[in-house]
Amino acid sequence: MQRLIIKSIHEHGFGFAFTHKEHDQVYLPRKLLSEAGITSLKPADEIIGEVIPNYIDKLDGGCKYICTEIGYAHRHIEPEPRGYAREIEYMKQFFILHDEIKKSDKNQLRNNLYNSFKRIDPSLHRALFAEIDRPSLSVRTYNLIRNELDHMKIYNYDLLSYTPAELLRIPNLGRTALYEVQNHLSKFGLKLSTPLDQIKEKVMSSFIEHVSDTLTHIWKD
Repeated sequence: MQRLIIKSIHEHGFGFAFTHKEHDQVYLPRKLLSEAGITSLKPADEIIGEVIPNYIDKLDGGCKYICTEIGYAHRHIEPEPRGYAREIEYMKQFFILHDEIKKSDKNQLRNNLYNSFKRIDPSLHRALFAEIDRPSLSVRTYNLIRNELDHMKIYNYDLLSYTPAELLRIPNLGRTALYEVQNHLSKFGLKLSTPLDQIKEKVMSSFIEHVSDTLTHIWKD
């Protein structure tokens, strides 16, 4: 937790503060102040609070942070510590996963996304990890791709980093097979020659949207 300097308390119950060191703005949700029993704070008063990055711009006035827990307030106000412990833990896990994805190479990203991304964005997970099996491609094309990648299971993700020229360098794989692969990926809104950074960017966009949807109640309270 850190010291927060009160900027203002709105008549509708929510408030604004500044962080003590950086002086960045912090949004104080109405429900949080109410549960903490805080009704008489004035500008320049101080509280001790837990803050997380703010992703939604509604009543918060575009604040950089939002307060999720209040542990102590000055002026002889000693509220019971209440807040959003579950949400804070969720945000911590999100940032850990965010850093892992940012640093991942192709194989590490494959494992991270396959294991953790389905609950975040089932639709994108299904597109990236739809298994390429016999009905997806002709027997000949399927066998050539499987021999090249040497995986027990082949997913759309495994082909995205290949360029058309790289696929054509696979022995006995010709343009007919290339068109099969391109046509298969297009059904999922995907294509060959997709840079790893572009995949990461799309994934992180889904992550941010998921976090926003999951924590919407904080801003509405």
